[in-house]
Amino acid sequence: MFASPLTENEVENVIDSLKGNSSAGFNEIQEFLVIRCLHYIKKPLTHACSISVKYGIFPDMMKIAKITPLF
Repeated sequence: MFASPLTENEVENVIDSLKGNSSAGFNEIQEFLVIRCLHYIKKPLTHACSISVKYGIFPDMMKIAKITPLF
């Protein structure tokens, strides 16, 4: 099974679908910063994601989630 390479438009669509919250994930990068920097990070982010899909390798640091319980 072969996955087609990701396109910059696909990455842009995913980033555009973000809500723009000021909360940060495990990497401490806030959504609104990613949205504002889209023009600059679109190409390298697409390349990194395409290589990850192509070789079936997903970095361990990206497998971590920050979960906050609500009581």
